[in-house]
Parts: sequence; C-alpha cells; structure tokens
Amino acid sequence: MVFDFYEWCPTIGWARGAGREQVKFHLHSKLDGGKTGNRQRSGFTLIELMVVLGIIGLITLFALPAFQGAGRMPAMRSSVNTLRSTISLARQHAITQRTVTHVVFPVNNAIVSDGAFRSYNVYDTVAEEFLFEWRHLPQGIVFDDVHLPTKNVFEIGQVVDGMRAISFKPTGVMDNVQTEIIFTEGYVEGTTPQRAPATVNQPRLTLALDIYPFTGHARVREHQFTD
Repeated sequence: MVFDFYEWCPTIGWARGAGREQVKFHLHSKLDGGKTGNRQRSGFTLIELMVVLGIIGLITLFALPAFQGAGRMPAMRSSVNTLRSTISLARQHAITQRTVTHVVFPVNNAIVSDGAFRSYNVYDTVAEEFLFEWRHLPQGIVFDDVHLPTKNVFEIGQVVDGMRAISFKPTGVMDNVQTEIIFTEGYVEGTTPQRAPATVNQPRLTLALDIYPFTGHARVREHQFTD
C-alpha cells in the first residue's frame, strides 16, 4: 500500500509531499505572475541603439542654432535700453540745469581707449565735463555707421570734440532732426566697425533706436539684415 504524504501550505492549501519543491514553485508562480520559467532577456539591439542616436543627432542639429542665438537678442536689448535711459537722463539734465547737453559717441580712440563705435557718455557744455564713466557696449555688439545714413547719428549727428553727438537744448528739444542709433552684431577693427556675417538661416540682429527731436522720446525697432 502506498501512502501519499500531504502537507498544509497557507497559500495553496493541502499539497502532496512529493513536492515541497512543488509548493515552492506554486508560491513563486503566484508572486511573479506565473512567469517563472519563461523569462526572456530584454534590451536594445545595436541597430535600435544606432537609430536612437541618429534621431538625437538630427534633433541636436536643428535645435543648436536656436540655442546658440538664445542669448543674443536679450543682450542687445539690454544695451539699447541702457542707452535709452542715458539719453533720457541727458535731456532731463539739459532742462533742469538750463544748459546744452550732449550724448557723445567716439569715432576714434583719442578720448577713450577702444571706444570707437562702442562707447558713449553725457557731456555738459557749461561745466565742460562728462557726467558719467564711459559706458561700453558688450563684446560682439557695435554701433553701425552705415545703415540708414539719412538718419544715422554717425552721419548726421553734431560734431563735438571730434565725436558725433545728440544734443539737447535747455528746453529739452534736440538740436538734431529725427535721429537713429543702430546697434548691430559685429566688432571694431582699429576704428572701423565691422558687421558680423549674416545668412538666411542666421540673420544678423540689428536694433535701431529712433529719437524724436521735440520730445526726446526713443523708440526701439528691430531689423534683420542678410549679406
């Protein structure tokens, strides 16, 4: 006579003793969802990995110019706003001090080192002194002396001690006609401003500051030039 041996297991109830291993198998099967003994190794094949890397490369190729230019416009706008505030202060000084006041722009390095086409200051004609430390544009930004010559301050601005100038009378009215100061991407070679190269895909950023003679109000306009 053969007796079967049974053991009690809390997870599956009574089970034959032939199999403590059977019980263990049952228990493991319940815990891993019945997949025991049928596991497959997962991972990327070389071809899949190359496809993913190729997609990442394409995304980077198209997105890189946008990231490179992300900080260009904020830097230029900051420069324009700083000069606009300076012009407003110069006009206010002319009115309150009842004196002719100039915002001057060097065209050579005689007065301030490396100041040609990238520096400016406010000059009081009565006190015969500059009101501020010289202010400079950031690297990579210069004043453009070529575009819009009929309004460009470097073409039509008054000449004060060899510098071009925007001049305010004691009434706050400009001595100039409507004038534009043009900021562009570039550098100064010696005393000559050089504009940065421009392409269709990456145009050269250019901002113009329009100054109205009767009010001294300054308006910012954006240009994009390609060579």
